[in-house]
Amino acid sequence: MNLQPTPGTYACVRTGGFYNWLIRIGTRSKYNHAFLVVDTNGGIIEADPGGARRNNITEYSGDPIIYSNDILTPQQVAQAVAKAETLIGTPYGWTDIARLSLRSLGIQWNWLTQAADNERAMICSQLVAICGNAAGLDWNCGRTTPAAVTPADLANRITATPATPTTLRPAT
Repeated sequence: MNLQPTPGTYACVRTGGFYNWLIRIGTRSKYNHAFLVVDTNGGIIEADPGGARRNNITEYSGDPIIYSNDILTPQQVAQAVAKAETLIGTPYGWTDIARLSLRSLGIQWNWLTQAADNERAMICSQLVAICGNAAGLDWNCGRTTPAAVTPADLANRITATPATPTTLRPAT
């Protein structure tokens, strides 16, 4: 399969590593990361522990990945990508990870929710949901705010067939 994601598409990916495993356990998900595709060369914008950044899809070569199958208008693509651009440099939301992990266990601490909401930080799935919202799309997955969206929530709304990006090459 030679799947070339288009700009405005989001993806959910399962990556290796101890912390990524903890995120999957804490959010009860097969996937621990999400990002927005921003150009036809495999460019992506993602929230990362070092802050939201530009990257390339080839970073996830060989990792299980699924892509959204939303059909966006050119205007929606432009709006989602423009919003993603404004989020570059936003710190990572470690407090959000703690809140979402506890929520999956049925525990909600109001002080933690308030701390996460007051923090100018975000996790990957929140970045994706915010970009979708900017384009007029409902990527909140039934959650009240983008901050409550997990990679599992985003993955659950995808009906596309899973693929691995080893077949992906940046467009030339």
